[in-house]
Amino acid sequence: MSYKTILVQTRTDAAGTRALAVAKTVGRMFEAALLGVAAEAFDDTVYDDAAGELIAAERQLVETDVADARTRFQTMTRDWPHGARCVSSADFPLEVMTRHAKAADLIVAARTPGRGRAASDCDLAALVMQAGLPVLLAADGTADLKAEHIVVAWRDQREAVRAVSDALPLLIRARTVRLVSIAPVDQQDPARASLEEVRRRLARHGVAAEIQVTSPTANVTGDLEAAADRVHSDLIVAGAYSHNRVREWALGGVTQDWIAGSGKFVLFSR
Repeated sequence: MSYKTILVQTRTDAAGTRALAVAKTVGRMFEAALLGVAAEAFDDTVYDDAAGELIAAERQLVETDVADARTRFQTMTRDWPHGARCVSSADFPLEVMTRHAKAADLIVAARTPGRGRAASDCDLAALVMQAGLPVLLAADGTADLKAEHIVVAWRDQREAVRAVSDALPLLIRARTVRLVSIAPVDQQDPARASLEEVRRRLARHGVAAEIQVTSPTANVTGDLEAAADRVHSDLIVAGAYSHNRVREWALGGVTQDWIAGSGKFVLFSR
């Protein structure tokens, strides 16, 4: 099992540089090809009453941005030994990324500062939910991914099962893997039994995982990141959950917190 093609949005800003750098790190681990997406849309809804000259200028700016992003990708991957190509499109990045997800095994992404713009920024939550691929979200800062010690945030649901499967290439090469379940005291025995099944499955892949069940605090995100800190893990593997509004406060918070910001790399699966 391996990742042989990594999909990444290429940009000329710091977020684009960060995402491509992490994609190259993972690419070196698995001798993977890199597939860049240079995309930006001209959002004509913003210019309903604008003069033709302004619209033409904005269209030209979009074309220039896409060309510059493509050039940045080509420059940063010029000596890449495993194959690198870039597709470009004057379209919304989310649409282009999901369109080309069929050509890849893994997506690497980085957060953009501020609220971002749909015309040039890929909505990370939507990407995780729609792409059909695992999405590796880069940690804030400049630290490189090592993935020597990995924490799997376990919940006995489909998304977590998918996350373990999607993360197998990384789990197999890791030095240590810890399966962590956050559960109330009266649910800890079933949680432990569930983790034991996962542990046995991973053992058949040569992964000697440890299990840990802990009680939740008011900040489950913090609980999981603290569990990662205890084993010096820079990577958390997690299912990505979507919920109706009534339940979102209880179940959606961890996913949203990690998408908003984290000092860890997070591999999301949906």
